[in-house]
Amino acid sequence: MKEHFIKKLLPYELFKEGFHLVLTNKKTGRLTSSNTWQLSLASYAIKNTDQHGILCLLPQTKAIKLLKYNHLQYKKRRGIHLNTAAELARGQAKAFIPVLIIFYKDAIPSHKTFHAYEFSKWIVKSLNDRNSLATIYANQNGFDELIDKVPSARWWQDQLNKMQS
Repeated sequence: MKEHFIKKLLPYELFKEGFHLVLTNKKTGRLTSSNTWQLSLASYAIKNTDQHGILCLLPQTKAIKLLKYNHLQYKKRRGIHLNTAAELARGQAKAFIPVLIIFYKDAIPSHKTFHAYEFSKWIVKSLNDRNSLATIYANQNGFDELIDKVPSARWWQDQLNKMQS
């Protein structure tokens, strides 16, 4: 999800969209080891200077210490009931693979046989090239999850095997 989209929504709207607050290290960008929902919420209250009422019961002193070395940001929640990026990517790949097979057969010489792993490597190479037919087709048809984070050749091979079973 794009950063400008996140800034426009209120916290409860972001929660509905599948995001939650987390503390991440300023240097590495990784999730802090002491991250809990209480500390994240206390950090949010401190940043917005809203420390009255129920929010004063949160561990604010620890949150103040953690904010020295950490950022507060929204991350996408993982879970079964959410429309996760991985689930979207799998669905998009399932719809995109038949078209990619056609593009691949046009791209390889006629004397070469079809190999799943070679095909998977070709997909990754094509999606990394912004001027390839595969990337242009993906852009035009809304396969955003596959373009934003190009999966590995192994991932594509797994998706191909799932379609064959």
